[in-house]
Amino acid sequence: MRIEGDSLCVFFTADIPKNRLLHPFSSALRDQLEAHNKAAPEAERMRLRTVISSGDLRRDEDGYYSTPVDEAFGLLNSDELRSSLTCTDASLVVAVTEDIYQGVVRHGYDEIDPTKYERITVQLKRRMLKAWVTIPPTTGAF
Repeated sequence: MRIEGDSLCVFFTADIPKNRLLHPFSSALRDQLEAHNKAAPEAERMRLRTVISSGDLRRDEDGYYSTPVDEAFGLLNSDELRSSLTCTDASLVVAVTEDIYQGVVRHGYDEIDPTKYERITVQLKRRMLKAWVTIPPTTGAF
C-alpha cells in the first residue's frame, strides 16, 4: 500500500484474479460508498476515481515503483477521469488500462460487461495512454 497526497495505492499479489477486482470488488465498493453517502451529511459524502492496472513492480527504500504505477497515477489524476466522475451521479468510476481491458474486460468474465466501458486517451508526460472507463453496477446489497 502507498499513500500519496489524497490517493491510496493498493498492490495485490499475482494470485488475486484481475477479474475479481472488477467484479465483485468494484461493485461492492460502489455499494459501500453509496450506502455511506445516503447516511452522511452532504459535506461528508465521498466520490472516488479508481484505476486498475497490472505489471511488474520494483522496490527500493522509498517503496514500490514502475512504469505501470506511474501510468496508473497519471490516469488517476487525469482530466479525462475527473470528467468521467463529474458527468455522473454515481459515487465511483473505474478506469482500467489497455492490458486489463484486453486481457480481462473484453472477454466478459463473470458479470463484466465490455459494452459498459468507454475508451479514453490520456496524455501523459511522455506518451499517450489508452484506457477504458466504467461505472460499476451495484450489487443491490444495500
